[in-house]
Amino acid sequence: MMKIDNKSISIVIHGGCFEKNAAEVANILINYRKTFEESEIIFSISSSDFIDFDLSNEKSVFSFKKNMVSFCHIVNKYADKIAYSYMAQPLPPVFRGAPNCHANHMIESARNGLALASREFVLRTRNDLLFKDRSIVEEYIKLSENYYRKGKYTVFSSPVMISSLYTLNPFAGGRLPFHYSDWFNFGKLVDIRPIWDVPLVTLDFMTYYSTNYYMPGSKEKERNFNSRTAIEQYVYFSFFLRNLINSGLIIITMITLLWNPYRYYWIILLFLIFIT
Repeated sequence: MMKIDNKSISIVIHGGCFEKNAAEVANILINYRKTFEESEIIFSISSSDFIDFDLSNEKSVFSFKKNMVSFCHIVNKYADKIAYSYMAQPLPPVFRGAPNCHANHMIESARNGLALASREFVLRTRNDLLFKDRSIVEEYIKLSENYYRKGKYTVFSSPVMISSLYTLNPFAGGRLPFHYSDWFNFGKLVDIRPIWDVPLVTLDFMTYYSTNYYMPGSKEKERNFNSRTAIEQYVYFSFFLRNLINSGLIIITMITLLWNPYRYYWIILLFLIFIT
């Protein structure tokens, strides 16, 4: 029977740290340390309105605002390592009328945090999400033992757990294949680290439909996009295309068809993945 001890788990907690969410984030960090006492905790900061990035380092974070010193003290006490993001900038909205997109803050903070992880298993999670006990680990073990079967073209060494919330059914209202929830990943570090090792999103990508036509037959929700795909799709498209190309499973024609999210040809690829 599979066994996963807390000491074999790294927890990467990533996201923005601002005065408005500091208390929430601090309490989440404290509770992760309480529940996963022997685990390695990496606290990855995507952006902040009070952290002094010039003084901060992998072991200690500092604030240029006196009222946020207590937050920094908590991070320094309960996190084993601290990561920072320096390249990410806000982008135009994914949808018309939506707020600016911070996809690159998510990608860079996840990638930089995972780079510091050193244990066999990893929980990558946003800093506004808390698992209050080990039930996620026990559920992972149960699902792995009862349902996981490795095929010829499987790209992971072990299962990778994600949330069903915001994992979309591509046969529903918006046909968005590979729209997997970005709330968290749990699995082996060697599997999860490459998922987030993707290039930062470009301005051209985020404004794709300002200069390109939607596919004939696109539904109303699909015609509301500014970006070429949803960000969740971008992350997993990038990962699966890179790995499936390496496995020799995909030909270049299918890559071209798959990359446009509103064609039906992606169904062929899904079929190939799940039968092999």
